[in-house]
Amino acid sequence: MLGDWLSIVVLGGLSSLIFVSGLGPFTDRMLDRWCLRYDVAVDQHGREWLRTQLRRARAWRWCGFAVGTVVSALPMYANVIDRNRAADFATPANRFAPWLLAAAGSVVGELLSRRPPGGRRAAHLATRHWRDYCSSRWVAVVGWSVPVSVAFAVQATQSRDLGWRWSWLGPAVALCGSAAVTVGLRHLVNRPGAPDGLDRLVDDALRADSAHHLVGASVALAGLGTSHAALALDLGWLGLLVGMGQWLAIAAWWYVARQETWNVARVRWSRS
Repeated sequence: MLGDWLSIVVLGGLSSLIFVSGLGPFTDRMLDRWCLRYDVAVDQHGREWLRTQLRRARAWRWCGFAVGTVVSALPMYANVIDRNRAADFATPANRFAPWLLAAAGSVVGELLSRRPPGGRRAAHLATRHWRDYCSSRWVAVVGWSVPVSVAFAVQATQSRDLGWRWSWLGPAVALCGSAAVTVGLRHLVNRPGAPDGLDRLVDDALRADSAHHLVGASVALAGLGTSHAALALDLGWLGLLVGMGQWLAIAAWWYVARQETWNVARVRWSRS
């Protein structure tokens, strides 16, 4: 019993830390690192507006992830409150909650985004495309995860391997990732633009940032969902490799959302 309480304290503290960090200030160092990542320069007035936008979007993502960690730990909380009903909360779906809600938070953050204020409004004749803001390779990973996970689930259903019913959770999770990318990138491309000049560069950088967070969380869902469907099969020692694939998916999410550098103007030039 003491071990259960200690686990709850640790997990509760971690969720609270994530929640508070998401609502914390967006420091000058964070903003400078963001500008370097997307290769933009912002004046002092623009920095304050940009800081507010980035902080708001981060709050939605991190708070979604924090709530997801609480949902994933529901069996542990129930085990302390009512041991007889703890099994009702222990399902394979719990462990996907942090990534599902992080993806949902990324979509909400994009839907509530605003364009830079002020400046001269001018028509922009260049056509936006989602490939301006993120790599098509990662989007392809998300898209292909749906049919691949469905194929694994069908095979598990036909073979009646252990846990075959829950194997269909994999395609459902992968489909959620694909839906998040579709909705988020569609809104990202079609939402109103910024004034002409430097603000347009900042607006494009914000779109690229939203795209990377959307795609990063969706890549995690794609990898986790596909691995879950594959693990429903009797893979023997290959199951170890598939299990490692789940961690690779999480690592890919971190890289795409936090590390990958991007310059929208350079990508457009290379595509022209």
